Amino acid sequence: MTGRVTLDGRPLTSGSVSLRADAGETWHQPTGAISDSDGAFVVYTNGRPGAPPGPYRVVVFASQPAADRNGAAHPGLPRSLVPKRYNDPRSTPLRLTVAPPPAPTHHALEVLSHAQ
Repeated sequence: MTGRVTLDGRPLTSGSVSLRADAGETWHQPTGAISDSDGAFVVYTNGRPGAPPGPYRVVVFASQPAADRNGAAHPGLPRSLVPKRYNDPRSTPLRLTVAPPPAPTHHALEVLSHAQ
């Protein structure tokens, strides 16, 4: 399963995408991906490409290092690039369904910095 994640229409160039089984699903395999410089990602489950078929809630994380007023990096908590609602499977508005093989699946995920 592949996809592309964007933030306000621009590629999310550094972040992670995690698939969480939607309500009613009982399996709990670690499933996720890291986005590249174009926002593209490939999902892996237990070290193998792909994800089990079914419905998912999608959680997105992306941050940048803490910086002072001049932009110089310093120790401290990183600043999240995405709103908190995308970090929690209970509040994320992102959903997708993985089709059974051999159907290839590609998903476009749009993260918005403002509420809709």
